Formats: sequence, C-alpha cells, structure tokens
Amino acid sequence: MKLLVTAIIFMLATPKTFGQKYYNDTASVPGLLSVSFSPLSLISSFDGSGYRAGLQVKLFKNIFIGFDGKNYYKNDGPMHDMKGHNIKARLVKEFRKMPNMAFGIEYCLKVFEYSYEDSITINGGYKTIALVNKNIQSLNITYSYYQPLWRRFFLDFHISLGAVERKIKNSLTSEEELEAEYYWDSLTWAFLNNSTNKIIPNLSLGIRLGFKAIK
Repeated sequence: MKLLVTAIIFMLATPKTFGQKYYNDTASVPGLLSVSFSPLSLISSFDGSGYRAGLQVKLFKNIFIGFDGKNYYKNDGPMHDMKGHNIKARLVKEFRKMPNMAFGIEYCLKVFEYSYEDSITINGGYKTIALVNKNIQSLNITYSYYQPLWRRFFLDFHISLGAVERKIKNSLTSEEELEAEYYWDSLTWAFLNNSTNKIIPNLSLGIRLGFKAIK
C-alpha cells in the first residue's frame, strides 16, 4: 500500500505540479540546511509505524549529508511494546544545472523488537504472543527529485535500490512457525516475523516534506 501511494504521487509530480515552473537555476532546493518529515512513516505497516524526521546539510558546492531518525509507536496493530531505533544516513550530490535532482548513497540501520499478538492452535492449545527481534541493515543507491512548494517548503520524492541484510529472531519453535503461517496471514507473518538471516535485494520509495531552514 505504501509503495502504491508513493508511486502514484511520483507519477503526478511533474515539473508543473503545484503550479511551479521547471526549476532550472543554480539555487539548491534544500538550501544550506533543511529539515524534513516523512508522512508515509505514520502508516508504514511492514516497517512499523512511527514518526520519522531528519535534516540535510550542505557540505560544499553540490554535496550534502543527511540524517533521518524514526520513533516507533508503542503499539501498531498486532505489534505491541515496540522499542528500538531506526536511523538513516546519506551522502547526496546534486546536478549543477538541475539542482532539483540528486543522486546519492544511503545506509539504513533498524534495531528493534516487539510482541506480535494473535491466536494460533498449537497441539490443541493456544499461543497468542510471539516476541520478535530484528536487526536490519541496508546499503542503497538513491535518486531524489525535489519539488518546490510554497515559499521554503518542498517535497523530496526518492527511490532507493540496493541490498538489505535481514536478521530476525522470534520466540516460536519451528513447529509453531509453521502453524503461525497457516493460521495467521501467512505472507505478512513470513515476511515480517519468520526467523531468518540473509541478504536480499532492496527497493523502496518515499516522500519527505522538507523546509529550507537556511538558504
């Protein structure tokens, strides 16, 4: 759902969106210092919902460094007592003649745990809680399109492609995991909570609402 919403907004975000002319001068849209908020993090079902905010600073010429941090909701659907951290760090280079476009590299680290609550039948009985611990790291190449809005506000539409290392542990036995896949939503459970330790391809889309604090 999150990917679909973001993809639709990507397609609608043409240079004429919001009545803006094509941004073709030499001024950087984010400026020397910008702060941002990621609205889709409020409804991030697969990643755990919460509040994500960040900042981006110009190092020199057209090179920027950015950081994002996320604070999880304590309870989000079947996930309860969530705690941990989710941080991103990126190095970005703007195009000189098209400063509303940028490429970069991004590192993301997620370390958090929660209780996943539901009911499954195990040998005639019920088990309702599984404790899940995650350590997820990813390294990505990113592309951003900056859409100026009103005054100093802008949108940062970004896409990331790379690899992610997923280390997940839960408190269920192998037998209980199979039962969980059968009785719970198998796709959701298997992707979010199954014990695993592997590296897989990573693709993500996102939006940041930014504010240019220093021009």
